[in-house]
Amino acid sequence: MQTIELRGELRTVVGKGNARRARAGGKTPGILYGAGEESLAISLDSKQFETILHLHNRGTFILDLKVDGQEDRELKAIIKELQRDPVTSRILHVDLQHVSLTQLVVVPVPVHLIGSPVGVKEGGVLEHFCREVEVQCQVVQIPEALEIDVADMTRGHSVHVRDLVPPAGVTILTPADRVVAGIVAKAVEVAPAPAAAPAEAPAEEKAEEPPAKP
Repeated sequence: MQTIELRGELRTVVGKGNARRARAGGKTPGILYGAGEESLAISLDSKQFETILHLHNRGTFILDLKVDGQEDRELKAIIKELQRDPVTSRILHVDLQHVSLTQLVVVPVPVHLIGSPVGVKEGGVLEHFCREVEVQCQVVQIPEALEIDVADMTRGHSVHVRDLVPPAGVTILTPADRVVAGIVAKAVEVAPAPAAAPAEAPAEEKAEEPPAKP
């Protein structure tokens, strides 16, 4: 499990207006909470935080927070929730959970597919339906990802959560019957049907009207 250092500052003033000013100043507002602890309103360096998320987007990691004014505390945390702008995807707010390394936590873990499936060579398409699963374990046991070999999958074949093999001490909480990936047939393009010719008018409609009587 990777531990990544991240610097932060305490926010003495909270509220929407303060959060907007923090974002305008290159900071990401957030909150750090833990069981039986007083929550801390913090702000993180937006550029550093975005870089960490970009470089480690395929795994789970622990943040080693260095918060100004809290230097005497060891603040290990995991990301519990990210709020993003629906248009720009910019992070608006982050919730961090303060954890001890032996604490039991419930976290999402990415699922990676390994190998080139036989079914794809046969003309099928590999669909990755379940990209992460929820697991419970100690913080130090959180796997960066769970892998499953799909090389032997043929057309019509699928793998499920029950086929994942977690490390010792890790319990998968996602339902076992959920489909992780499958080989499906390629969509067949159907040519548009030719436009139907206009129906002929009935004979009585086609006949010319008799000439008017003088």
